[in-house]
Parts: sequence; C-alpha cells; structure tokens
Amino acid sequence: MGRKTISFLISIFVLGVFSTPVRAAEPKIEDYIFIWYVAKVGDVAMDIEKTRKSLQVVLSSPGGALGRVSASPDQAELIAAVLKKADEYYDKQANSQDLKSEDMVPAGEYKVYFTSNRGRNFKVSVRGPKTFGGAALMGQKEAMTLSEFLLKAKQYAALVDKKINP
Repeated sequence: MGRKTISFLISIFVLGVFSTPVRAAEPKIEDYIFIWYVAKVGDVAMDIEKTRKSLQVVLSSPGGALGRVSASPDQAELIAAVLKKADEYYDKQANSQDLKSEDMVPAGEYKVYFTSNRGRNFKVSVRGPKTFGGAALMGQKEAMTLSEFLLKAKQYAALVDKKINP
C-alpha cells in the first residue's frame, strides 16, 4: 500500500469517527419540588408539596419557616377535625371569666391551641411535633375555612401523586 492509500484510509476513519452523531442520554428528573397552592384564606395558605422523597400538606402563615407546618395527608385530616371546632372554642372562651384563656387540643402528633382574652383577639395555632418547630397562626374564620380544605387533603394528595410522576 502506498502512502496515498494509507492517508486516504486514515482520513475516512477520522471522518467516520468524528462525524458519527452523538446522542445524549435523555435527561432525568432526579430532584424536584412540586407545589400546588390549594387555598389561601387571609394570610394563611394550604399547599400540597411533592418531592422525590415525600408528599406533604403544608400550612403557612407569615413568619417564614417559623410560620410553617408540614404534615402527612392523614395527619392533615386530624388537624382539620380540630380546626372545625374553632367556633365552639371561641364561644367557650368568650363566656369564660378568665382574663386569658388557652385550650390545647391534640391532633395526632400535632397540637392545636385556641387562645383569647375573653373572646377578644381569638387566635388559633397549629404546631408540629418538633419542640422548636414552626406554628401556623390564624384567626377563627381562617381556621374554619381551612378545615374544609384540610378534610380533603388525602384526595388532593392522591391527585398530585397521580399527576406528578417524573
């Protein structure tokens, strides 16, 4: 073989190797966060958040991380059942002779506090199981309205889990 033939074969080899189309692997979604803003009542919001590792119902009020509580859909329904009683606790505290009233009601691993000064400045606080965790703060109307959404937390979470499946 001559020099020209070897050069010609090397040229064809180089062109063949470098002109072959390169196909990149299809991108994979490995880490994500999907947030569905389900409801907002006053300053309090309820979201369904799905990540690769979890599916949570989140209550958030002003205050950043300190005004945020995350719960499982099952736990959210337990919280809803307690929030639904906000009117009862308001009436009880409004008729109380105590200057300051506070009722704590367990909701599974969480605690719901109802506080007021003889019915005035009535506040509801949902606190998580962590000692130094956040608390979602709201008024009576917000608690009653959000309870209706929280009662459907399992339904909402199932919808998100079905639709968001990377």
